[in-house]
Amino acid sequence: MLAHPKLAFFRWFADHPALYRIDRGNPTTCVWFEDLRFATPGRVSNIFRYGLCREDDWRAFRLLDDGTRELVD
Repeated sequence: MLAHPKLAFFRWFADHPALYRIDRGNPTTCVWFEDLRFATPGRVSNIFRYGLCREDDWRAFRLLDDGTRELVD
């Protein structure tokens, strides 16, 4: 998933990309990544969480602090 063309900017930006989580739902599946440079122990938010969600086709999103997603593609 990280190699998907829609995450090209995130791959370019992230020095230490890591899988954050996978959300499996019906009908949407999302695969989220974060840059470990910005993952601070004891801190909940990380402004650099991006991923792909699939309904009919894969689309790139940013994961916001409140758990909602923002379309970036």
